[in-house]
Amino acid sequence: MSTLQENLISAGIEPIAVEIYLILLNHGELPPKEIISHTSLSRASIHDALALLLTQGLVTYRKEGRNAYYAPEHPNKLFSFIETKKRETSLFEDEMKETIRNLTGAFNLTQNKPGVRFFEGIEGVKEVLKDTFINNTSKILYTYTDLAGYADIIGDWNSTYYAPKRKEMNIRLKALVTDEEKALKFLKGYKASELTEILFLDHTVFPLATEVNIYDGRVSFVSFAKDKPMGVLIENHDFYLTMKSVFEFAWKTGNTCYDHKQPTWDNQTQNTPHPKKQEEKKTESESLSVAEQMKKDLGIQE
Repeated sequence: MSTLQENLISAGIEPIAVEIYLILLNHGELPPKEIISHTSLSRASIHDALALLLTQGLVTYRKEGRNAYYAPEHPNKLFSFIETKKRETSLFEDEMKETIRNLTGAFNLTQNKPGVRFFEGIEGVKEVLKDTFINNTSKILYTYTDLAGYADIIGDWNSTYYAPKRKEMNIRLKALVTDEEKALKFLKGYKASELTEILFLDHTVFPLATEVNIYDGRVSFVSFAKDKPMGVLIENHDFYLTMKSVFEFAWKTGNTCYDHKQPTWDNQTQNTPHPKKQEEKKTESESLSVAEQMKKDLGIQE
């Protein structure tokens, strides 16, 4: 069974402070010169121990003339150390879980299994997004994105770091973006517009609640939820090929059906259709629903 001293040290109290605390518990209020008679510790060590105990709330201090007196607090004060240990243990547990998840991703890669890593918080989301240019030798990025959510959470970071860095590294972007007003506002003055193609989707018909990034054998998913932003990064060629095919189908279908409904943004050359073509499309499809227009443009017959 552990001794009193060992238990107090395990609780986070320094050994010299434990010794002085137990002396005061056993003898009551004492001045430093009397504490010395009960220990082999030096005067300097005793003063250091008393300072620690005062900081931790385990002793009280009073002055009487030129003399200082120290008295022990009730042992109930030690309950606060239990709560501190619980918090430390919980934090350690969370840190180890994150470490294990990351190590599992690396291990799976060596076993020819999908490498999966999880990231939490805004800094974690930034790490996932940085990977889209750090590990992108193909220099092309395909994205579905909740741009309004993106702008809320890390819009400033994109403007000051991510977009300029993508431009510097010459990473081209093709993005399917929902057409919320906040997204369109965010794109005004976008720092990498010359490397960016955007196809806007009607957010009332095709809402996007996350971001999906597809590039160079990797796929990442990002949630911009304000209460708990997070990201998942998967390194697997089969996942990449499947998601890239789905993106290309959506891109081709969207360009066929929605090129006449595209709002303007900074990249006018790439995203504003030819006026004559736009007028022809409008005339032809004014009375058609989204579903009917898609069927017509794709040649699908009832």
